[in-house]
Amino acid sequence: MLKEPITASSLPVKAVETDFAADSSGFSTKRFVRWFNWKYGREEENREWVKVCPMCGVSTKIVTAADVSGWAASDTTYFAPMVERTAERFAIRKLAADKAYP
Repeated sequence: MLKEPITASSLPVKAVETDFAADSSGFSTKRFVRWFNWKYGREEENREWVKVCPMCGVSTKIVTAADVSGWAASDTTYFAPMVERTAERFAIRKLAADKAYP
């Protein structure tokens, strides 16, 4: 639901932006979840949170692609699709990401 408005809002800077960066950020919710931690042999409880993985222009700070996932999702599954969606509309000269991405 968010993918198309994000892409459309980034198009005005298409001619300016050529360098991009990817990262993720977590957002806490009001809901609590429980799980059994096999490593420590006990049940644990914590707030549930969602993760947003955006691809941003380095110069303009515009978000060109983003994916929202659950708290247990791996960042690596979102990297390639975000690069592909950005490359459809932008000429990518440089791409920066941390070790969470391949």
